[in-house]
Amino acid sequence: MMTAAILSACGDTSKPKPMAGDLYPPEYTSVSNLPFNVELNSRAVHQIVDSQKEYRTISIAYPDYGAEGRISIVMVDSARLIPTFSRHLVMMELRADSVRDIDEVRRNSGAITRWVFTHPGGREQLQWLATDSLTMYVAGSIHFEAAKDSTVDITPALANIKADILHLVDNLYPEGK
Repeated sequence: MMTAAILSACGDTSKPKPMAGDLYPPEYTSVSNLPFNVELNSRAVHQIVDSQKEYRTISIAYPDYGAEGRISIVMVDSARLIPTFSRHLVMMELRADSVRDIDEVRRNSGAITRWVFTHPGGREQLQWLATDSLTMYVAGSIHFEAAKDSTVDITPALANIKADILHLVDNLYPEGK
């Protein structure tokens, strides 16, 4: 009885409070000066932070979710695509035992294949890869600072950002097409 009264007065912390999942509605804008059409959530903060001949890196942040990350677009000749892509997989440290959810889909008449990985805990929550299997791949990750707080359930925010990433990959095509 006393325990119930204390929990009632302090608030029951056994169930994490869900983070709002609709703070970034699905409204998109194209990032300019890229060789591929890249559409990001128009309310997320993004900036090209590195632009080289073979790759571009875009930082992206969802401040209201306490989430930020990077998107890399790598463009190489077909002979170098698989070795470069394989090195990126190693850098991402993807292990079967750490992946909670995989969404693999072929899009754009089979021209783009995407993989989205959701991790079960820790700070890094979402990673993705997409490739045309010929000359480019896109890889990225989003980190949730809020995931460190065990009283916050980031699942709704994670679903909202995952929808944005799926939109990005589904609408990825070379500029001018």
